[in-house]
Amino acid sequence: MISLQKKWGQWPSYFLLFFVIFFPTTATAVFQKPDVIEKAPELSLFDLAGQKQNLSQYQGQVVLLHFWATWCSSCVQELSELQTLWEKLHNKGLVVIAVAEDSKKSVVAFVKKRPMTFPVWIDQYGKGLRSYKIKGFPTTYLIGRNGYQEGIAFGPRKWLDSLVFPKIEKLLAKP
Repeated sequence: MISLQKKWGQWPSYFLLFFVIFFPTTATAVFQKPDVIEKAPELSLFDLAGQKQNLSQYQGQVVLLHFWATWCSSCVQELSELQTLWEKLHNKGLVVIAVAEDSKKSVVAFVKKRPMTFPVWIDQYGKGLRSYKIKGFPTTYLIGRNGYQEGIAFGPRKWLDSLVFPKIEKLLAKP
């Protein structure tokens, strides 16, 4: 079997890049199921106040672990919906954790302009990227109360969409 790269060179890659740049979309599909249902990797990072935070401290809650960057335009666009999602569901047990792949200085300046009331952790050196095998931004993991990965969202989402929001509510309803 001949690979596309051998047959057509770099054209498939260029076409995909062109399509993504000139026809950006926001996915509304429900989370993809992980290939293997497994416990979410432990993650220890610092928050904006410089306090060490651990993912395991949220055991028993549903966690939306959102990997993003201040320079990622689609990441920035969806943060307001994540804020609204947090406001609507944090009293039901949802924790939104935004893991920023930037320096603390950049993230603090960013958050001053766009306040977020959910936890923001700094992953300047890529510890979270490696643990969760992040290949692009934004990427979001939905973690159940039992600490197991329930779903993964690659790319931006409309978090209040009629396909996405009920999935999170359903998971919150589980003991």
